[in-house]
Amino acid sequence: MRRAILTAFVLVATVSACGGESQPSASGNWTRHDVRDTSASIALPEEWKVIQDFDPQTISDFTKENEKFAPYVEPLIRNDVFKLFAIDPDIQEKFATNLNVIAAPVSVPLRQWVEQENASTRRLAVPGSLRTNYIQTPEGEAANVSWLLEVNSGGEKRQVRSLQYFFQQDGAGYVVTFSTLPSLATKYEPTFTKSAQSFSVD
Repeated sequence: MRRAILTAFVLVATVSACGGESQPSASGNWTRHDVRDTSASIALPEEWKVIQDFDPQTISDFTKENEKFAPYVEPLIRNDVFKLFAIDPDIQEKFATNLNVIAAPVSVPLRQWVEQENASTRRLAVPGSLRTNYIQTPEGEAANVSWLLEVNSGGEKRQVRSLQYFFQQDGAGYVVTFSTLPSLATKYEPTFTKSAQSFSVD
């Protein structure tokens, strides 16, 4: 699981390095999406671009229809750790706010698992930025972990804000990670909270 989460950080760096701006209209509607290879699902704004299968053909078809997102999704071909990936098409400050979901077996209690993951995260996070809270969701107790990651983008350093939710059900651990820029965090907070609260395991 730790290696999977670290791989997700590489994708964050890739996303932050891409350019382009778009301003699609937000519909206000939400759609529920299944998390590949699991019995879990999560809801996202209808306009977000979602990928659930990461085989070369699916990625190719997606990028043909959405050429500007090719740099964001092509790394998914090389990694089998992702179970769902989604992008807000409203690219701002050369960054596509995004979601990724990782799932893997976890054999220790939630709080012990989170502390183990945080030990690895702390080595990558901007010093002093890691925060952990335990919250109640429709799926029971979950961990809410936020922190800042410094990445290289176009030869310059910039920070990305990571907001993670750790869920555990029936021996499986799920990490739902939202990534955006610190300057956009307040704007996206209601979206991230609503999406995380929608996470469910059948």
